[in-house]
Amino acid sequence: MKNALALLFICIVSFFGVAGITASFAQAQPPEFVVYSVWGTQQSPIIAYPGADGLPLTLQVTYIGPVTLYDVNISYAPSFPISSIDGQGNLSLFVPELSPGQEVSFAGFFNVNAHSKDMAYNQTLTVSYKVLVQVPQLGEELLSGKENVSFKVPIIGNYSIKLAGYRTLPLTLYSGMYAGGVTVFLTNDGNVAAKDVNITANFKDPLWPLNPSSNKAFLSYLPPGDVVNITFPFGITYGSNVPSAINSTVILNVKTLASSYNFTLPIEVKPAAYFQISGYNYAKMTPGASDEYVNVNITNVGGSNAKFVTVTLMYNPIFTPYSPSSENPIIGAYSINETFYNIQSNKTFTVSYVVSVASGIKPSTYYLPLLISWKQPPTMQTMYQIIDVPINVSSYSLFDGLQGDILYMVAGIVIVILVIMAVYGLRRK
Repeated sequence: MKNALALLFICIVSFFGVAGITASFAQAQPPEFVVYSVWGTQQSPIIAYPGADGLPLTLQVTYIGPVTLYDVNISYAPSFPISSIDGQGNLSLFVPELSPGQEVSFAGFFNVNAHSKDMAYNQTLTVSYKVLVQVPQLGEELLSGKENVSFKVPIIGNYSIKLAGYRTLPLTLYSGMYAGGVTVFLTNDGNVAAKDVNITANFKDPLWPLNPSSNKAFLSYLPPGDVVNITFPFGITYGSNVPSAINSTVILNVKTLASSYNFTLPIEVKPAAYFQISGYNYAKMTPGASDEYVNVNITNVGGSNAKFVTVTLMYNPIFTPYSPSSENPIIGAYSINETFYNIQSNKTFTVSYVVSVASGIKPSTYYLPLLISWKQPPTMQTMYQIIDVPINVSSYSLFDGLQGDILYMVAGIVIVILVIMAVYGLRRK
C-alpha cells in the first residue's frame, strides 16, 4: 500500500509539481475517520433531553486509514441544538501520531437547547493532519491535510407531563360551602426528568384563589414515572343570599422551559339544604334575667332536603341555657339540642329554648347563635351552618316582674295619687 502511494505521489509531483501535492493527495485518497458519540460514557451512558444543562458528551474517533498521520489536531465546534457550557469553548485534542485502526476519545460538557426535538442531530468534527511521503530528489516531505467528519448526536430524552387525575376537597361540594380545594395528580410519562415545572390553577367565576399565591406551585424536579399531588384551595362566591348549584371549571396550566400543557377540570357544586330564620318571638329580655323562652321558626330555603337536622344553642357570653339548680346537668345540656329526622326543601320548623341573660350588660341588640348540622343526601356528608337570632335586651324598670293582681293594685294606687294631686291643685287655686 505504501509503495503504491509513493508511486502515486511521484506521478503527481511529475505532473503538478510539489506545490500541488497537498491538494492532489487529498483528491487521490483522503484519510477516513469514523466518529461515535455517547452522552456520559460507554460504561455509564445517559440520555440527553431538551433543556438539559451541563451534560457530559464523549466523542470516540476511529482512524480507518490508509497511512499513518502526524501532528493530528481534532476539534469539535458544537452546533444547534448543542452548545458548550460557559467557559469551555470548543473541544480540541492533539495526537502526535495516529495509525490506521487507532482510536482516540475526548469529552466535554454541553447544554441542549430547550427547543430541540426527539431526534439525532448532525454535527461536524474537524481533523487536520500531516502525512509523510517520499518525493524523488526531495526525499521525505510532510504534506498537510484537513477533513470534516460528520457524525450524529442523539437527543432522544423527553418528558411528557400528564394529568393522572384530580378530585375536589371535600369529594362532593355542596352549595353553601364558601371554600373548597382541588387536588391534581401529575405524572411524567417520559424517559427523563422534567425540571423547573411551573403549575398554575386558573379558576373561572365564581371560583377564586383564597390568596394571590394559592393557585401557583413549582416543582424543581419531576422524575419519569413519578406521580405528585398538589392541592389548590379556592373560595366560592354565590350570586344571591341563597346559595345555589354551580358548574365551573379550573384551567390547569403546566409550563416548563420547552413545553406548556393545559388541562380543563370541571368543578360542580351540587344543590344542598340551606336555612334561614323565617320568624321568632321571645320574652322580654333584661340584664340578669333567667328562665326566659325563645321560639325560632327556621325554613329550609335550599334546593335539597336535609336529613337528621340538629339545632344546637351555642354557648356565648350573653345568653346561656337556663338550668335550674335542682336539674341534672346532663338533662340541662341535652335541652340545648333539638333534632328532626327530615326537613324538606321549603319546609319550616320551630325550635324553642329557655335562656338566661348575662348581668351587667348594656341594653342593646345581641345575637343568639344557633348551630345547625345535618346529613346532606345523597352522600350523607355532614354539613354545618350558623344562624344568629337578634334579641333585644332592654333596661330593667320598676314594673318588671310585677304580674297579675299586684300590677293592678300598683296601677290603682298610682291613679289614686294622681287624682288626689289634681284635686289638691284645684283647691289651692
